[in-house]
Amino acid sequence: MRRLVPLSILFFVLQVFFVLWGKDIFGQFLNPYGLFIAYFGLAYCFFTSILYTDFKSFNLDKVNLSSKFYALALSICLFALCIPAVRSLFSQYLIPDVIQYSDVLPLIIRQYDLFALGETPYQPIAFPLHTAYPAYMPFHWLPIGISRIFGKDPRWAGLLLLVLVCLIFVFLIVGKQKNNLFPLLLTLLPTGIVYVFIKKAGSDIAITFETVIAAYYFFLAIALMQKNFVMVILGIILCLLSRYTLVFWLPLFFLLLLFQKGFIKTALSLGFVLLIVFLVFVYPFLFDNPSLLVDSLAYHNNAAIADWSEHKYSFEWGVYFGNSIDLIVKGSPSHKVFIARMIQAATMLFLLFFGLFWYRKNKSRASFYDILLGMLYASIIGFYMLGPFAFRYYMLGPLFISLVLLARIVMAEDRVARKDSQEINA
Repeated sequence: MRRLVPLSILFFVLQVFFVLWGKDIFGQFLNPYGLFIAYFGLAYCFFTSILYTDFKSFNLDKVNLSSKFYALALSICLFALCIPAVRSLFSQYLIPDVIQYSDVLPLIIRQYDLFALGETPYQPIAFPLHTAYPAYMPFHWLPIGISRIFGKDPRWAGLLLLVLVCLIFVFLIVGKQKNNLFPLLLTLLPTGIVYVFIKKAGSDIAITFETVIAAYYFFLAIALMQKNFVMVILGIILCLLSRYTLVFWLPLFFLLLLFQKGFIKTALSLGFVLLIVFLVFVYPFLFDNPSLLVDSLAYHNNAAIADWSEHKYSFEWGVYFGNSIDLIVKGSPSHKVFIARMIQAATMLFLLFFGLFWYRKNKSRASFYDILLGMLYASIIGFYMLGPFAFRYYMLGPLFISLVLLARIVMAEDRVARKDSQEINA
């Protein structure tokens, strides 16, 4: 399966290209097709690879710990070199001025400040030109408190979380293989993604808090690659309580967990996740405002309709099929958004049944963790690209999940080769 490695690297590079530069070359209508091909290509390589290879990077009996710490030191130095560019970016987009571009970050900051004052963070929030109803979950806005503690710009907290997860990735991926080329590449890529976003799409980092979402999904993907169940449950909680997108992947997770681990472990895991959701979100916020979710979703839907009615700002980035849906579907903007949501829902349902089918067909050849990792990737891509609303900064998370898929492909061991090697050593 080594032949998949250069192809996988190519598809990963193409993803970065189509997210950041493709629109400038192919235009906002054609670019989503190129981006989708790049996503699909990496997914194909991944699902093919897991049928024939195994992966377990964190094995202390075989790893070279000094290599791990050298890689960590290199990553820290590389991120440190990005600090001046980040400071310059934040100086260019000052917090009071961010509302001119987007209400995402101001809403998140306001939610935390209301919470810190003992008020509900889920209430209409007035801005100079409009009133917004926040739809952001607690683990999306709570990290603002990290910056508040140290008196720093709130956006540093998101970058700090992302850097920490990048260091976890580097530590787990480096140190076992004799060939240092791929570990070195994977050590450089997390910083590389952050750096190119800062240089090419700096406004996405400056006016949103998407680094937090990218960190959570990156962590969940790493946990699935490592086949670490505790980490997986933690990743699910972080993702579920920050953005509801994960809801569409969770049925597949718990169904495969039921088939693989049995009823008791599945019930305990589901119960624990629901308990945390109850303690963090339902009890402190939803009980006081039962219409919270309905109001939040209504605001989000109205924002999509307004976008499709006027400037079609989300179309400009060329990262989802809104342009094509708008062209093909006739009727009012609200009808077009409704159709886009139906396409999105159908895609999520299709991916659920596809994941179950693929598991049933290949459960003896592929780990259910690997299958879930591939389906997490497919679900996020399908949700964003075939829905009514997507911006360029949404793609930060999928790129980091793509990095984990790439690592699983390039660092895997061929099963036949590994078996022969063990027989020779014996």
